[in-house]
Amino acid sequence: MTSSVLVKSSHENTWAFLVDESNAPRWDRSVVRSELVSPPPLQLGSIVRTTAPSGMKQEFCVEELSEPHVLRFSLVRSRWFRQAQLSFTLLPVGDAVCITHDIKVTFRFPWSVLIPVLALFNKRALAADLDALRRAIDEGYDLTKLKGS
Repeated sequence: MTSSVLVKSSHENTWAFLVDESNAPRWDRSVVRSELVSPPPLQLGSIVRTTAPSGMKQEFCVEELSEPHVLRFSLVRSRWFRQAQLSFTLLPVGDAVCITHDIKVTFRFPWSVLIPVLALFNKRALAADLDALRRAIDEGYDLTKLKGS
């Protein structure tokens, strides 16, 4: 599943926002907390733990960090997913930056029976999250303030 969004901020500011794992809850509705488990800074091989609103925790490993263009994570641990890979690719477009977010997942059984239903909603949800990402970078939008956390 892939979606893209255009942000008005500079390439450097956009990259800095994305590589700060603590920013994830500001724009991603599926994350209420994101923390670097390995020693800072975020680098190749770093482990990031996310916590969902349900309390479910997942861990991801930084597989590619090609500053300032590509950030890619692979799933290390999750109850729902057998495999997952998430990437952000930044491409300058005039004075703006196009962020392309690609997500590939394989569900664990019994969650795999939900694939047809989730496929209908996930593309829309990804587009909504990317719009929230754009607003967070360009306007200071912060979902955590809306959630009251």
